[in-house]
Amino acid sequence: MVIDGVTVVQIDHIEPAYLFLREYLALVNSLQREHRIRMKQLEIKDQIFLGLKQAISDGELDRIIEMVNGLTENIDTKVNRADAYFSNLLKGIKKSTQKIRDLMTRLISDHIEKIRLQLGITLKQ
Repeated sequence: MVIDGVTVVQIDHIEPAYLFLREYLALVNSLQREHRIRMKQLEIKDQIFLGLKQAISDGELDRIIEMVNGLTENIDTKVNRADAYFSNLLKGIKKSTQKIRDLMTRLISDHIEKIRLQLGITLKQ
C-alpha cells in the first residue's frame, strides 16, 4: 500500500516486499539501460539518415552514380576493343595458317612431281 508516495507494508510482509522491490528496481534499471542503448542506436540511425539526405541533396550521390556508370562504360568499351582485337588476331592467324597449308601442299606436290620426273628419267636410262 502507498501512502503519500511511501510504500507501507506490514512487518510480516517485509521480506517478500523487499524481494519484490529489489526485483522491481533491478528490472527498472535494466529497462532504463536498454532504453538508453536503443536511444543511442536511434541517434546513430538518425545521423546516418541525415548524412544520406545531405548526400542526396548535395548531389554527391548523383556524382558517385555517374562515376560508377562512366567506369562501367569505360570497362565495356575496353572489353569490346579487346574482343575485336582478338577476333581480328584469330582471323589473321587462320589466314596465315591457311597460307602455310597452301604453300606446304604446293611444295609437297612440286617435290613429288620432281621426284617422279627424276625417277622417270632414271627408269628410262
